[in-house]
Amino acid sequence: MADIHAEPSWRSTVLAEVRRGTQIRATGRSGTWYSVRMLDGTVGWLSAKVLIAEK
Repeated sequence: MADIHAEPSWRSTVLAEVRRGTQIRATGRSGTWYSVRMLDGTVGWLSAKVLIAEK
């Protein structure tokens, strides 16, 4: 499981949890965090430490 945060910080509010293999779209980047949009429309931030890019 990985947490989608409201801001690019481990201390920010967790908006959602995603399971491994869930498809999300990265829409931006701030340092080691990616701005993401989930298929249900949820927008938030995911740490690069838990993100695996699709080839």
